[in-house]
Amino acid sequence: FEKVLEAKFRYLRILFDQEYASFKQSKEYQDFYNSNTTWLKQYAVFCHLRDKNKTCNFNLWPEYAQYTEDVLDTLCNTSYKDFYEIEFYYFIQFHADKQLLEAKEYARTKSVVLKGDLPIGIYRHSCDAWVAPSLYNMDEQAGAPPDDYAVLGQNWGFPTYNWAVM
Repeated sequence: FEKVLEAKFRYLRILFDQEYASFKQSKEYQDFYNSNTTWLKQYAVFCHLRDKNKTCNFNLWPEYAQYTEDVLDTLCNTSYKDFYEIEFYYFIQFHADKQLLEAKEYARTKSVVLKGDLPIGIYRHSCDAWVAPSLYNMDEQAGAPPDDYAVLGQNWGFPTYNWAVM
């Protein structure tokens, strides 16, 4: 898995470098960006900081461990020295969205309906946890009680939802 992911990102980086100028000028990209800016900026910044700090555990980041809107204002600014790295994740998300929409439309022409999973939890070192930790009980972990398949029960490690805040 790691080798495949490494190869994919190597090729994505080449493609991004090659297509950067036309990508930025594309109306299709501009529309995507304007429609998704809130989550897109948060996710791109998280990915950039994860890569820069070589860990997704934001508690270990020496800078920006706590999310604020100022973090986005600073890092999603063209004057930020690594803004190009943020834009790399815009590029990936734009193409992922485009490809998934094309796959969905193709499936629909074949009378196939795609169905996604409903998330039952989040990873405690995810973008969601970094951006909105108050929505989760970060000191708790979800799991399942003992049953025939797991006599000791299961600890999934997901923080539980903070329903009162949600």
